[in-house]
Amino acid sequence: MKNVHGVLSVILLVALAATSVALGVGVSASPAAQTVAWTASQPIDLSSGAAQYAPAVAADSAGNVYVVWEDYRNGHADIYFSQQIAGTSTWSTPVKLNDDGSANNQTRPTIAVGDGYIYVAWQDYRNAEADIYSTRRLLAGGAWEANKRVNQDRINGDTPDIDDQKRPSLCMDANGNAYAVWQDRRNGAQKTYYGSRAPSDADWSYSEKVTLGEGTYPDALHEQVSPDIACVGTGSSLLRYVVWQDQRADNANIFYGQRSNDVEWYPEVGGKIVDDTLHKDQTVPAIAFDNASKAWAVWLDVRTGTAQIWGASYPRGGTWSANFQISSAGAKNAGETRPSVVVAPSTGLPYVVWIDAWGNVAYSSWNGSSWAAQAAVSNSNTGTHLWPDIAASPNALYAVWQDGRSGTPHIYFTRTGPAQNDSSLKIWPGGVRDKGRFYLDLTVNNSEPYTRSITTTVQLPNDFYFYRPDRGASTSAQSSGVIEVSAHQLTWTQQLHGFAYDALPSWSIYVSTALTLPTVLNSTAVITDNVAGSSNSEILLAPIIVNPLQRYLPLVFKR
Repeated sequence: MKNVHGVLSVILLVALAATSVALGVGVSASPAAQTVAWTASQPIDLSSGAAQYAPAVAADSAGNVYVVWEDYRNGHADIYFSQQIAGTSTWSTPVKLNDDGSANNQTRPTIAVGDGYIYVAWQDYRNAEADIYSTRRLLAGGAWEANKRVNQDRINGDTPDIDDQKRPSLCMDANGNAYAVWQDRRNGAQKTYYGSRAPSDADWSYSEKVTLGEGTYPDALHEQVSPDIACVGTGSSLLRYVVWQDQRADNANIFYGQRSNDVEWYPEVGGKIVDDTLHKDQTVPAIAFDNASKAWAVWLDVRTGTAQIWGASYPRGGTWSANFQISSAGAKNAGETRPSVVVAPSTGLPYVVWIDAWGNVAYSSWNGSSWAAQAAVSNSNTGTHLWPDIAASPNALYAVWQDGRSGTPHIYFTRTGPAQNDSSLKIWPGGVRDKGRFYLDLTVNNSEPYTRSITTTVQLPNDFYFYRPDRGASTSAQSSGVIEVSAHQLTWTQQLHGFAYDALPSWSIYVSTALTLPTVLNSTAVITDNVAGSSNSEILLAPIIVNPLQRYLPLVFKR
């Protein structure tokens, strides 16, 4: 399965030793506490006033966002689509995608974007029993094609099977090939089936059962439901992983299958991901790939006695990791509360959204060594929230969900802010309450929804030095954590973790005794955004008048 508008002013406090203790308040700078900022959530479409359910979201590399959902404006469930063009905050007029013209329901849509195309698939009742139908459109725009049936199920070659196919999931590779999985009851019990379609194909491929070698397990005792698919690579490096909820033991477990290029699915009977030895239920999995082709699987898990979000990772060519808990304050275990996972393309780090124990939309992120404490995505805790989904572009995260804050459920959307490559830094004097401190204030438009490294170099004139009470003037190179000082230059490298406060050692500006005071301090700074493709910004700092009582200018670094 698969950035809040505005400027993030990051505040880092570095004061004299006597005041540094007081600066430890606020959110910890520990990677485990990193957060991102989300815009206030807004409805995508309220034009009809009708109920809307089960959204799904996708984004392309340019930052265009695409959302589908089931919509009851016509008295029954249809599949509707809307898009938001990158750099704008408005949504296109919703378009109905199912073309059956009947009063039968179409539900549970899924969406994927790839090279040149957008694909949407859904659960469709136009033939009485549920089938999986799809449509596609050029990414650049234009008309949607006629609906195609995805499940090409036949008995004896030509007789349609009458049993249900439900819960589709889609992924696309970089060549525009689409891959779908769904739960399929053609043989009496729900099993995971798979199909594919290339850009030049008129229809979907013949449907394949993912677990071909499972004959030793009685079908009635181990149904497979809620599948999800992720794919990465192209050609000979193409890799597809499918996860599903599997009942072959005495409880629900999470199983997987993988397929490289065009070889068969492996393991033939599916492989178990869960390492729980308490025989508790694990349900509704989701999966995504990172930049190194590592798979990240997440699911709802009750092994601790309360519902939580758990997960595991699988490096290409390796084995599944030990299971880890992602949520820190619970998850809802009722209704459509499947978690969703996506990887931020610029960092390769996964983000997960789910419905928490209080019914709100929550998320967490991995920083390379630990999961952040769960935090809120939605700015409303009124009404019922269900069906969360998340997508990412190189510069943003996007989340959608079914939201009941107005009574009637509608689809709500939020995002983190679009990339801004401007930064500013200044030195300015504090007030009386600040006891003469001077502030080195770095403001960075940190729109990325992940850790971002910023290096700031401040260059002082020759008669000004950076100074610490325990080290004296910086006439030689010295280091203090993220601050490197050599003579008249201070270099500060900082990992930005959203709204974190980092307590750093104290530095002052020391004014040479050779200077006659008052004098004016003029200085420059260079800010380097270490995100690939960003450029440096050289800034002339605001001049400071130094009077005879301020030969030592205590600095407070604000991030």
